[in-house]
Amino acid sequence: MKKKINLIIIAMEEELNEVLPLLNDYQVNHDDLGTYYTFSKNEEDYLLILGKVGKVATGLTLGKICERYEVKKIFNMGTAGTFKDDIDVGDVIIASVVQYHDVDVTGFNYALGQIPSNPPYYTFNHPSINVEELNKESNFKVYLGKVISGDTFITLNNVNKIDKEILQDALCGEMESGAVAQVSYILNIPCVIIRTISDHVYKKDNALDMDQNIKLASHNGAMVLLRLL
Repeated sequence: MKKKINLIIIAMEEELNEVLPLLNDYQVNHDDLGTYYTFSKNEEDYLLILGKVGKVATGLTLGKICERYEVKKIFNMGTAGTFKDDIDVGDVIIASVVQYHDVDVTGFNYALGQIPSNPPYYTFNHPSINVEELNKESNFKVYLGKVISGDTFITLNNVNKIDKEILQDALCGEMESGAVAQVSYILNIPCVIIRTISDHVYKKDNALDMDQNIKLASHNGAMVLLRLL
């Protein structure tokens, strides 16, 4: 019988390193999954792992863990670039919608962004998440909104390649949440996707901003993550 756990998957070490100091106690594990961390909170068991960057690496890690454990819930935390001028670096997006921006099977009459046998986009209802309460407790803003995902670090130079309809109501873009959302949908596992803003896509050289802001952004995301466990 598989052990039941809640999974936290994070792409980058810089992001992971902002979560670990916030945990009261955790165990470090090394086996065929690599290095991962286990802890308990509010009578729930958690496994925290570095999934690495991109959809394939994330999907592979999720598959390995779901083979070994009965995953009750997936939490995915990371950083992202925003498309909105009124969203600041350090603000946090909790995904209500995730959509691929780099999938095109329209030749077979699927919607742009839709994977066959999947919906055009993935929706998440979070009745237990009180955004107003999170905003009262934070010195940054927390939003519920749409995240777009693909194997592209989005910049001023390539943002025009994204379909305008997909881009229109998106709050931010990043590289892993599509894989998390798709696995969550296929395996029917509840999922919470958290993205903190590290840069503004329409600002020149936003990759440099991302490097400079990743610690702050990751810390804010970690704070929200721990409040939701």
